Amino acid sequence: MLLLGVRSASEILNLSVIASMTELNITNIRMQMGSLSTQIDNMDMQMGHMGMEIGNLNTTQGNIVEIMRDMQQNGLVQNRAKVGWFGVPEPPSFTVGLKMHLDELKKKLVEDGVSMALITGHPGSGKTTLAKSFVKIRK
Repeated sequence: MLLLGVRSASEILNLSVIASMTELNITNIRMQMGSLSTQIDNMDMQMGHMGMEIGNLNTTQGNIVEIMRDMQQNGLVQNRAKVGWFGVPEPPSFTVGLKMHLDELKKKLVEDGVSMALITGHPGSGKTTLAKSFVKIRK
C-alpha cells in the first residue's frame, strides 16, 4: 500500500488518471508480449517446416544421383561431357524414330545431288544425332 500526502481533489483526480493510464499501458504491454510470443511460435513452426523441406530436397537429390548412377551403369544414359569450347557430344549407341529423317537426308544429299542441307528443329530433337548418323553411314 502506498500512502501519499494529497493536498487537493485535483491532485487525487490527476493521480487517478495516472494510475489508470499506467494500468492501461501494462495491459497493452502484456497483449504485445502475448502477440510476440505467438509470432515467435509461428516462426519456430515455419523454421521446422523449412528444415523438413530442406531434408526432403536432400533426399530427393540423393535419389536423383542414385537413379542417374544406375542408368549410367546400365548404359541408358551417356556421359554428355563436351570437349573444348565447341565439342559435340558422342551420339547415342542407338536411335529411335530417326530412320525416316535419315532416309530423307540420304535421298537429298546422295541421290538428288544436293551439296548442302539445312537441318532444323527444336533443341534436343536430334539434329546433331541425325547428321552424325549420316556421316557414320557414309564412311
